[in-house]
Amino acid sequence: MGKRRKSTGAIFSLAFITILCLGICLALFTFLEVNRRTEAAFGPPSPGLDPLQQLRLSAQLLLQVDLISEPVDKFGDPVPFEIPLGESPPLIASRLEAVGLIPDAQTFIIYLKYTGLDTTLQAGEYTLSPAASPRELAHILQDATPSEVTLSVLPGWRLEQIAATLPTSGLEISPE
Repeated sequence: MGKRRKSTGAIFSLAFITILCLGICLALFTFLEVNRRTEAAFGPPSPGLDPLQQLRLSAQLLLQVDLISEPVDKFGDPVPFEIPLGESPPLIASRLEAVGLIPDAQTFIIYLKYTGLDTTLQAGEYTLSPAASPRELAHILQDATPSEVTLSVLPGWRLEQIAATLPTSGLEISPE
């Protein structure tokens, strides 16, 4: 009877270890597959994310892919939008949602964090289109260079002086 208890205990131990190993393998496979799919859809994750953050953000993005990839209004008119210096990404996202440029502020923030774009949003004045997807808007908000620039040339300036002001004017013209 003692041997039977030992063999039954060994079988239960072996079954437990097998189930544990299968669970670990399944968790690892899930982690790798979710990350692979998210990376294929949205590009590489921010290097600043730890593995659990990466998994959480990846899973949330995959579940809400339509909210980040589809524009709010394909035929909407452009809207002026200003980001003041020092405004936080969650506040920017809330304002974008309020003016109808993105469908969901929380999903937008998840995308920004996943890609690392949350740390590089630029203050400035933009003209944003609801025909752009939230994903496209996130990239547009990385560059606040205005599309039109006024360059004043003062009377009496020499050509060298005009050329010297070009790099700070916002124009893409080489001083040469």
